[in-house]
This record gives sequence, C-alpha cells and structure tokens, in this order.
Amino acid sequence: MRAPFVLGGGDSGLLEMDGTLSIHSLDDDTEIVNIWVLQDYRSEVWDLKYRIKLPAAEIREQFEDSAESWDLDVVSQDGDVFLLVNFGGWLVRVDSDGKLIDSFSYGDRELWMYEYRLKQSLVQHTSFPRL
Repeated sequence: MRAPFVLGGGDSGLLEMDGTLSIHSLDDDTEIVNIWVLQDYRSEVWDLKYRIKLPAAEIREQFEDSAESWDLDVVSQDGDVFLLVNFGGWLVRVDSDGKLIDSFSYGDRELWMYEYRLKQSLVQHTSFPRL
C-alpha cells in the first residue's frame, strides 16, 4: 500500500479516525499539520481531511518557547479531532481550526506521548475532559 504524498520533513504517524486508517504529518517549515484518511484500500485512495495551521507564534509568545522541535500527536475521538503538542515542559491542546484550547505544565519531568488512550474513569484531568 502506498501512503499519500507528503511534503515537508516533520513528525508523522498513524492513527485511527472514525474507524479508518489515517496518517498525520507536520511540515516543520510551514507549521501545518495535514491529516489524510484512507478512502479506498483497494485503489489506495487517500483524502486530505484536515489541514491545520499550528498557532506557533502564539505558543512561542505565551509559553516563552525556544524549542527547536515539538512532539506532535493527533487525537480523534467521537468525531472530534485535536492536536497535542509537547515541548519545553508544556503540553498544549489545539483544535481542528488551529486554535489553542488548553495547556498543562509538567515542569522538569519527562513526558512521553504514546498512541495508547486511557479511559476517563481511570485518569481525570480538567485539561482533557473528553479522553
């Protein structure tokens, strides 16, 4: 199977979106996240479902971020899509319109993002009420 043609050399990964295989990619130069959804497995047709411009200037200004790179994860649940951006002691949530929604400081501790999801009944936090 061929993946969609992706420009840029940033972070990318697989995810499930509404029961369908999807790929996200971050173009470091333009700070745009593209999310592709597999429409037809047999003919290898991909559809560009989201093109999200990260609010990079706002994030850098608000959080005094000088990090050269960010870790990015795309979360899709119940039809909603948002981005989790991890950098310099902060985790921020950005909606599918590119608006900064929420932030969480984890200080000097290390935080690693994985594709595993925990039920809300196990881990509750005001920053992520729908997880």
